[in-house]
Amino acid sequence: MVLAPDDISEEVDEFGNGVVGKWISRDLTEQLWQDIRGATIEGYLGIGAKVSPDHSRACVYTRDYRDIDDLRRILGVLRAIGVTGWITYKRDCETARGVYGTGASYWTSPPGTTDIRTPRLSVGRQLDHVARKTASDPDDRPR
Repeated sequence: MVLAPDDISEEVDEFGNGVVGKWISRDLTEQLWQDIRGATIEGYLGIGAKVSPDHSRACVYTRDYRDIDDLRRILGVLRAIGVTGWITYKRDCETARGVYGTGASYWTSPPGTTDIRTPRLSVGRQLDHVARKTASDPDDRPR
């Protein structure tokens, strides 16, 4: 894993979830990974990056999933260095819960854009919705 020069904090959101997350890019080349790695080390991307052993997937970690301006900035750098396909964003709290595959994304970005969209299915968003409803209506809590 490559870490940017600054440290990260373990901040949590209003539901007690950690706020760190990651942009996940697929179909990398060795050169594209080297570009992501270099941009991370130089501090242009997020707080860290890692690549799968077969270079099929890279994760670029971000400090806070709620900071849309920072997510868009990092996404823009990824696009500028050559990431062209779909990019998904996943919160680390979903990884900790074992949420993978369909429904794991919290944000998505269509190919070639810096648009940040809400996916049709997001387990994390559903869990946040349940937590929000439970917090606002204490009589509706499971017993």
